[in-house]
Amino acid sequence: MRTSELYRGERDEEHRVLHSLGEGMVWVVHTRAAWLTCGLMLVVSTFGINFSVLLPVLATVTLRSGPVVFGIMSACFGFGALIGALFTAAVGRPSWPILLGEAPPSPRS
Repeated sequence: MRTSELYRGERDEEHRVLHSLGEGMVWVVHTRAAWLTCGLMLVVSTFGINFSVLLPVLATVTLRSGPVVFGIMSACFGFGALIGALFTAAVGRPSWPILLGEAPPSPRS
């Protein structure tokens, strides 16, 4: 962190939390990178976070199996997380295509 680039903002007691939240929302709407990041987090939060609740239901009801299949499915999620972490560590610089799950961009010559 470059502390020389930090500056202290003026503290205004009239600006309340909701006003600051509104300013932040306006900034997100007008900033493409922030809009894409918030949209991506919305999708991941909606469909990805609740998998730990639905995974036992999937194993029991849909697959009609028991704890062994649930354990195998959990291990597969762990293996996928490991592969994703290794891929993330191997990528030198992040880019939007990689973040959104597309193929890595071709090298520029």
